[in-house]
Amino acid sequence: MKKVLSLVLALMMVVGMSTMAFAAATGELSGTATATADLGYVAPGQKITVTVDLTGATTDAPGTLEPTTGTAAAYFSAIAAEITAADKVVLKLTVDPAAALGDSLDGLDLVFEDATSGPNTLTVDLSGDIVIKTVPTGWKITGFNPAFDEWVPEGDDLSKANMSSYLPITAGMFKWKDKNGNDVTNLVAAGVSPDASVRSSQLNNVGIRRVYQKNTANTIRDVELRTSDSDVRVRTVKFYTKTSDTDVELKVALTFKGSTKDAPEYSYSFTIENDEEIIEEGQTEAASYGNIYLKADATVRNVEFQGDEDEIVFATKTVVKGQKYYFNVDTDLSDTDKDIIENNPEVDSIYTVYQNNMANATVQFKNLDREFFVYDGNGKLLGTTKDKKLPLASKYILTTAKVDFGGAEEEPTEEAPAVEEPEAPPMGGGEVVETPKTYNPNTGL
Repeated sequence: MKKVLSLVLALMMVVGMSTMAFAAATGELSGTATATADLGYVAPGQKITVTVDLTGATTDAPGTLEPTTGTAAAYFSAIAAEITAADKVVLKLTVDPAAALGDSLDGLDLVFEDATSGPNTLTVDLSGDIVIKTVPTGWKITGFNPAFDEWVPEGDDLSKANMSSYLPITAGMFKWKDKNGNDVTNLVAAGVSPDASVRSSQLNNVGIRRVYQKNTANTIRDVELRTSDSDVRVRTVKFYTKTSDTDVELKVALTFKGSTKDAPEYSYSFTIENDEEIIEEGQTEAASYGNIYLKADATVRNVEFQGDEDEIVFATKTVVKGQKYYFNVDTDLSDTDKDIIENNPEVDSIYTVYQNNMANATVQFKNLDREFFVYDGNGKLLGTTKDKKLPLASKYILTTAKVDFGGAEEEPTEEAPAVEEPEAPPMGGGEVVETPKTYNPNTGL
């Protein structure tokens, strides 16, 4: 049964919405019209914009329509309607802050008049419920709701590196007790949206489990229950270094006190890949950063790969026709990188290299405002940023002065020894360099 309206709402009904100010109607209808609008779950104070399709009439002129008293008028502190196109009217509504939680708008209506002498009227039949969008403080989860329908992800499709998908955690997934210890048998009747977000403190006994996974190594970075965001986030690796695609399957489920009984679950099934770009005959420069790999359409000597958008780190390599290459450079710092900088004030920046099939490439730094010493991830001094043929490494640490990182140190030279380019490999595939064991694609370390 619908709750009795508050005194404020009742008074507004009596005075015929005298607290609202409306512009005179300027739009025209060809006759009496009707429409429907499902507002869904709306909260007190919420602003709503919805487009409705007219039935029974068409619009003769664009412009505003004037609200009159309808059975739902008292639930809104602001009501406006505008004809925007033939058979289309846009409603702009603000739910009254004093609207009673749990009340239903089903069967109620809003009525508008046009600018004709008639005037012609538009009646919009509403549906929806007035609820809050966050579970109240003091409510406690007692288990999963077996009647919960379907877990639907939001965000990216995970088909590329560095993408995120979000599985919302909502009130309708759970069984609840209110702050007085009573079972909540109907969320909407209690004034809470089934889509309401759950407070962090209410998720203390809720966890996330990987029920099944296939090919998630080097494709899935992490699966994380984020209590402060009321969701589960699934991310692909920041850099997908393969030059072929991978079919991935991942099934996740929530847990309550370690159990998945009646738990919401979702199965991901997707293909992750990089886009292909071509190195053509005679081409000596190629941007390789981003979710791409480069395929050589011809054998070309000394092709320069640009590994980052800022045009800092470049690799030079002879490419062989038919072979595929991946080269990306990241400036984001891992926790280990942050520790290195914190303990060594001479460190200016750290670059992490992600590569595939780049054996025998040499590396050069460009567009820096000064010269730096260059160390690899093991603390070995490789040279300076003036050197044009630094050896390929998985990590480069740039410093303003020499630093003893504990690695084998060599004096920098103006130019690294010449590197003999490899001959074309036999048909059927080229050499693919394995990533060093110290590199974890899921963490970037």
